[in-house]
Amino acid sequence: MRTLPLMTVLFVPLLFGIHHLYEWSHEDVVRQDIILQHKSSYLNVPFFIGRAAFYFALWLGLAWFLTRWSAEQDRSMIAPNAKIAAGYKPQMPPYKDRITENEMKNIVIYIRSLK
Repeated sequence: MRTLPLMTVLFVPLLFGIHHLYEWSHEDVVRQDIILQHKSSYLNVPFFIGRAAFYFALWLGLAWFLTRWSAEQDRSMIAPNAKIAAGYKPQMPPYKDRITENEMKNIVIYIRSLK
């Protein structure tokens, strides 16, 4: 999650140099090349920019959702009775003052290492 916003910002210079990087961005080159003409519906500047924006938005949204979900799971270990579905009674003891945050992270690392 932390590097995706940076990658989005670092992608902007690519947009300014698109004509120097890709020959399919020049209309005169496309007119002379039959292969590029067949690919022109996919290889064109507006579609390239739109596709990149869509993918960055998708990945940023997914990263935000997964980060939020992970933080919620971490909170549920500290205070498991904070969110209980209607009709159920609390059954898991809270670990807030019993283990440190570092110990909790080590437990999560250990559980993830089990195969």
